[in-house]
Amino acid sequence: FWGSTGKVGMEKPETSDTLIGIQPVLSDFLKLSSLTCTQENPEGKLLILDKSYIFAKILKKLDIKLPIKIGITGPESTGKTWLAEQLATYFKTDYTPEYAREYLLKLNRPYSYDDVIEIAKNQWEMINKQQTNNSKVLIYDTEMLVIYVWLIYKYKKCPQWIIDAFHNQSIDLYLLCYPDIEWNYDPL
Repeated sequence: FWGSTGKVGMEKPETSDTLIGIQPVLSDFLKLSSLTCTQENPEGKLLILDKSYIFAKILKKLDIKLPIKIGITGPESTGKTWLAEQLATYFKTDYTPEYAREYLLKLNRPYSYDDVIEIAKNQWEMINKQQTNNSKVLIYDTEMLVIYVWLIYKYKKCPQWIIDAFHNQSIDLYLLCYPDIEWNYDPL
């Protein structure tokens, strides 16, 4: 494939500044999926290949079935929600938000183990609801791994159904956000 520069390779996507901090694999994947390029066929004519064609080729080569499920995980205040929003905009899709934030903002007391279980139930319901839409890419701001780690870290226990849900959510790509950005206090 040829980029507009005439050299073998890929053009930098316009949104590359939103990809800072993401592993190179995702960056390369996004570059390929956003690329419009040309290929010379045996008759010497140039064929225009749009990003859908290239995206399909990548998926076939990687043996990934649609929809692609991207789970974003990591410690608090590492940009998970921001990243989910950027990816959703890039792929022109919605994302499953973090239910814990909504729940805890309404809570007028310190949260308990039972509250985290209630959060997990609602988060799992939201994940399953999103899987019924027709998007080619599903993005989860928070998923069951986050709930599992939260319960183990805070309470040293986790119900089996959450462990099972984590194993059954079949995320194709996990993005682990690293705390290398300025930390902002979050009252939750």
